[in-house]
Amino acid sequence: MGLALALGVLGATLVAPGSPAAAQTFTFEDPDLPAPEVIDGDTFRVGETVFTLWGVDAPEAEQMCPSDTEGLWFTAGEAAIEILDAFVRNLGSCNVMDVDQYGRTVARCYSHTAEGSDIEIGPVLVYMGLAVDVPEYSGGLFAQIQVDAEEQQVGMWAEGIYCDTPAEWRRRQAG
Repeated sequence: MGLALALGVLGATLVAPGSPAAAQTFTFEDPDLPAPEVIDGDTFRVGETVFTLWGVDAPEAEQMCPSDTEGLWFTAGEAAIEILDAFVRNLGSCNVMDVDQYGRTVARCYSHTAEGSDIEIGPVLVYMGLAVDVPEYSGGLFAQIQVDAEEQQVGMWAEGIYCDTPAEWRRRQAG
């Protein structure tokens, strides 16, 4: 599945009308709102509200991945933060899906494009190899996009880069 097709398919909100999640959508058109502040590759704050992207998991800020080239590392966490920061500078809306155990608002968030449309941020991060699909939450919605990223060897999946998934990395760090 190519990026244009993937984004076209995923651009629509799939929240069922009348569900509690469908009742809450945050929009970010008010110029008086504080600028979004990126916390890590899949989490950001706008004012007092912390959002985490639904259905994906991005590398933690300090996650680095070894490479075939001695002494060189892929700074996966920093790369994910940089891309998320670019997207949230043009944040359009977030459709709330849940609130997680840490009190973060779990949402499908959309960024305005130069062409005037909105794209969902989470699957784009997966397509760039800077996040993974989390089927326990997404129902595997982004699984094929992840397969495409792996086959195209981008981001964490690049040739000569050896990244743990973010969940594996966190388990290793915990000891």
